[in-house]
Amino acid sequence: MKTVPLLRSATGLKDKLNAERAPFNVETGAASLTVATDVTLDLTGALSRRGGRTVLYSGKFHSLFSCGSYGLCVRDGILSVVNANLTITSVRSVGDGRMVYALVHDGLYDRVYYMNGVVSGIVSDGSYAAWDVLPYVGIQSTVQKVISYMPRVPVGHMVRVFNGIMYIAKDNVIYPSERYAYSWYDPQKAYTFRKRISMMRNVTTGLYVSDGTEVIFMMGHGPEDFARVPVCPYSVIEGSDINMPDQDSLRFALSGRGICTVDNAGAIVNLTETFLNFPEAGIGACHITKDKQYILTVA
Repeated sequence: MKTVPLLRSATGLKDKLNAERAPFNVETGAASLTVATDVTLDLTGALSRRGGRTVLYSGKFHSLFSCGSYGLCVRDGILSVVNANLTITSVRSVGDGRMVYALVHDGLYDRVYYMNGVVSGIVSDGSYAAWDVLPYVGIQSTVQKVISYMPRVPVGHMVRVFNGIMYIAKDNVIYPSERYAYSWYDPQKAYTFRKRISMMRNVTTGLYVSDGTEVIFMMGHGPEDFARVPVCPYSVIEGSDINMPDQDSLRFALSGRGICTVDNAGAIVNLTETFLNFPEAGIGACHITKDKQYILTVA
């Protein structure tokens, strides 16, 4: 009787397969993996065991963000810069809330706007700056209109920049800024939803929003022409959303329903409902590998 090796090697992680349907080579024992721990996935999709780890810093780390030449994270309640040489520079105390970021290119320095529902600010060229409402400078006839703006920048739990406008989600309200003026917010232009916002992502033709009950496509280029179009009667798991590279589409996970994709026309497709029993979850994190595999962790 011929002996068949079982899982002697692997061909890589696959997010579109479950363990029972993953390809298996009976001659070599190679299979595609749906779950892996402590491995490295190279550009060809091959796996190798990691060679251990070296602890550089200890503490409670979360909310990592790439700024190109450096990174940001929260370490023991302190917003910190992770430099290219892996040293860490403290910026300011921010508490332990989950931090969100928006990277803006302004021609001089890349500015990172951040907030966690309690505090907000700007990191410019690795240094801290306050995110304050700037005084109005311009023609006198608009002074009265500017006075009606919010006296402070709203501090929310989610932030996104689309077509030169910054959108800040605070609980169930989304505040749009004036175009290219990320400190000016008119409360009369705010959008109110039924429950706390769990997703706010854009494609070229509009902004996708999930409010804990459904997914809505805000079709248009900004507040001047947005039209609300319901596209899905289920809620997105917060943190599971990501824009697909080199595609004008968005991918996210619906709690208890699976991983879905939507395009710039509002068409939604569930990629996993036919073979994956997706768990109920309240928050997640996601990553797209260079071969466009979607890796998702939910809790």
